[in-house]
Amino acid sequence: HRGYLMNHRRRRQAQLEFEMQQVFPEPGFPLPDGNICHLKTVAELYAEARKMQHCVDTYARKALEGRSFLFHVEHAGAHATVECDAGGLVLQAAGPGNTRNAATDFARRAFGDVWRLT
Repeated sequence: HRGYLMNHRRRRQAQLEFEMQQVFPEPGFPLPDGNICHLKTVAELYAEARKMQHCVDTYARKALEGRSFLFHVEHAGAHATVECDAGGLVLQAAGPGNTRNAATDFARRAFGDVWRLT
């Protein structure tokens, strides 16, 4: 039984390491001007969730499928995570602990002006 548990843990660890290296598709849009960083891997997304203290890591599958594009935004000393859909529409912008701040407001303006493809 002990050997089985050790092997199971090793397999699970290898699976987690593989998943963390998965790369998200690049957005098909130019980024707006500003301090905006596309979160490119599952590992970056998980780090963002820990840093920002919200559940953005639950969007990993959508991001891997190209249905969601996720960004870290810094503006006026504030930080935010932004989710856009495949068409470039901002779905969510959240600061630490899902708060609203200068970075969330900036992101909604910046992405809305540049990305909305209506």
